[in-house]
Amino acid sequence: MTTNRILNRVHVAQLIVIFAVAGLGYLSLDLDQLVPIHWNIWGEADNLWPAKWALLIGPFLALVFLGLFAAISVKEEGAWLAPLTTSILALFLLIEVIMLLSGHGVELNVPRIVTMAVGLLLAVVGNYLPKTQPNKLFGIRFPWTLNDEQTWAQANLFAGWFFMLVGLATALFAALFEVAAPLYFVFLIAGVAAALIITTAYSHQISKK
Repeated sequence: MTTNRILNRVHVAQLIVIFAVAGLGYLSLDLDQLVPIHWNIWGEADNLWPAKWALLIGPFLALVFLGLFAAISVKEEGAWLAPLTTSILALFLLIEVIMLLSGHGVELNVPRIVTMAVGLLLAVVGNYLPKTQPNKLFGIRFPWTLNDEQTWAQANLFAGWFFMLVGLATALFAALFEVAAPLYFVFLIAGVAAALIITTAYSHQISKK
């Protein structure tokens, strides 16, 4: 398998946009001004860096991630790698845009935005879980699923629908309802925990049949 199945033109375009947003920040912000790079669960910025360093976070994470997934793609074959790469690069782009806008004084409900984005990422993960084959990195990986292809297929089909449901419900909740910032994370964490616990129990149960 070659890395061009993972590092495709969409990912190159995403990388260019991430660097372009960073470049826009370098041109439009005072590079010594403090820019938020982290927010607490209440949506309050609790860590600030000078813009000249903060704006490098998105490009740096994107390059590290692409290098990691390019290395993985040499050893692992799976339809899930490319779309997952696209989704995570989109998340890095969102983070870069949030930092740029915050540097310009735009008030954002960061917990709400991040919860919505992570919800959509979970939906993407859920969409590709049923398409996976037993592998070393991705899927419902337990001894009882890895040792039996039918159990793997059933477990990942169930998990895929569950994660899609949780992801879409989380994204819609964040998009439609304005609530106290911590509640977005509570909704997200509760959904993911439920998906993991129920999927684990289901996969173990069907392995006994």
